[in-house]
Amino acid sequence: MMRAAVRALDRRLRNELNIVEFSDNPDCIFRVRLCEAYRDLPLPDGEVKKGEPVAEVHWWNEHLPPLGEEGLNLKWAVKMRRMLITTHRLIAQQLLNNPAWRDIRAIGTTQSMFPAGEGSDWERKIGRLGYIVIPHENPSGRIAEFFEGVWAWMIWHTYQAGTMRVKTPFEITRSDFWMSADSTVRIYGESVGATESGQ
Repeated sequence: MMRAAVRALDRRLRNELNIVEFSDNPDCIFRVRLCEAYRDLPLPDGEVKKGEPVAEVHWWNEHLPPLGEEGLNLKWAVKMRRMLITTHRLIAQQLLNNPAWRDIRAIGTTQSMFPAGEGSDWERKIGRLGYIVIPHENPSGRIAEFFEGVWAWMIWHTYQAGTMRVKTPFEITRSDFWMSADSTVRIYGESVGATESGQ
């Protein structure tokens, strides 16, 4: 009952926020929301100013590979990496070919359970994809940030139920990760079916 309610609310929020599916590829694991940057983003190849157009990515939870009871393992990691590369190549094609994406300056999002900080294991993994990780600043304050963490925890337990222990809502850390549109095209701007060698 609770999971059904969370799924229904998740659909409603996606509709209200205009978070859409931009590809029918079954290996695509992001939905996107074309919006404005809520803060300045100090990216290595140029700062994106607050209010400039960005593509905010959100997990396509129904497409994520399920975790086993043992949690993360090599088989899961290899599949997830392949799907992430495919997804970013699909995004690069949108940046190159879709007029609605022409002015997009960066792609990224706020993510839970990926703590920022020099030397962070998650930061290194995200960095390999081309992102930089920035501590999250919720413009609505600490209380709103806490409830964002609660929602992230509920989403996890709805779509990955019983597969992996995750932190309680009180312990969840949220960080921003972003990559410029130019970097996205430079790294991933090849055909979706191209070889993944060198990625």
